[in-house]
Amino acid sequence: MDKLLFWIIFTGIIVGQLVQISFGGRDAPVLDLAVVIAVVIGGYHLLNSGKYRGMLKLPVFRAFWVLVGVFLISLAANLTNFSISELALSFLFWLRFVAYGSLIFIFYRIVDKNSLNKFRQWLIWLFVVIAVLGFVQLGIFPSLEIGEYLGWDPHRGRLFSTFLDPNFVGVFLSLGLGWVLIFSPRTKKGGTYLGYLLAVVLVGSAILFTFSRSAFLAAIIIVAIITLLRRQQFFWIFLGILIVALAVSPRVQERVAGVFALDDTAIHRIVSWQEGLKTVAEHPWLGVGYNTLPFREDTPAQGRSDSGFDSSLLTVAATTGLLGLLSFLWFVITALKTTWRGISKPQLTFNFWFITATGGLLVGSLFLNAWFYPPILALWFIMLGLSLKEND
Repeated sequence: MDKLLFWIIFTGIIVGQLVQISFGGRDAPVLDLAVVIAVVIGGYHLLNSGKYRGMLKLPVFRAFWVLVGVFLISLAANLTNFSISELALSFLFWLRFVAYGSLIFIFYRIVDKNSLNKFRQWLIWLFVVIAVLGFVQLGIFPSLEIGEYLGWDPHRGRLFSTFLDPNFVGVFLSLGLGWVLIFSPRTKKGGTYLGYLLAVVLVGSAILFTFSRSAFLAAIIIVAIITLLRRQQFFWIFLGILIVALAVSPRVQERVAGVFALDDTAIHRIVSWQEGLKTVAEHPWLGVGYNTLPFREDTPAQGRSDSGFDSSLLTVAATTGLLGLLSFLWFVITALKTTWRGISKPQLTFNFWFITATGGLLVGSLFLNAWFYPPILALWFIMLGLSLKEND
């Protein structure tokens, strides 16, 4: 059962944006369908077995339901500002968030502890497959010029894999880099260890070829946490890699220089932040309503990311207000407190990964609405569920 749910979700992640489901005039990734299937199967098993009872006392459980409750209240508080169809679609996206969040409890209560070692290995394959598909894409389709008429950024010469966006796949692979660095095969000999080193190289190189500053920053934070708390020897290795990359790659130099010279991307983000802060100032307590930004006439076009501003925390504050932002931060802090024991216990790999990934995601999501991107959101919730299981 647990392995089936695992592969349903991970197949949806690997497919990425290549297959879309259309409803309400909007497209959604096939991962949404995979999550719904997993939650229905897992939820039925929880109810039938009675395993759901132990979850009610969890602080994470209570914090999550407070969060989704505030998100729903923000939508209810703006009933008169949108049409019935717009509110219905926003409500469906609220249900979608609830479904994704339910992965925490599905993976916590259904996963057998004997499956954890298998999951650790399969996670390596997940990130390797996404990276390899990215290099294949880079060789065959080095840009998204075909989608320019739809308002897509062509992302010329950048790795975007099946996600069709170098920034999002870069942040996703940064979380993966954290995992492949934390994970270590038991043997240092033979093909197993060589395969592990190859995974590190593939995932790390894929991040580099996204040329995404948000991904670079997330990866640096994640590696810094790992080197600071667990593996100090990585610091000099990755410092050397960064220096070499800056020295030999004009594209990397250009992306880094763009931060200081304010290139078009940086200017676009500043404009997005200004609009987001303006929305927060106008609707401070409960925002404009969960996932209603696409229906607001005063929201600037965001291309394929019109459901949020270029910052996850700013998007939460704009759509659900300061109450929503505080609820979200409370949930994140509660989850971090729950997994903090992984710092002192090397065997609790999922706990430590969750802490490092959340640190990288917090920083990377300041410049990109990455936290609510479906594959990243699903992975983060599954991480938390597996951490809870590991703690038992």
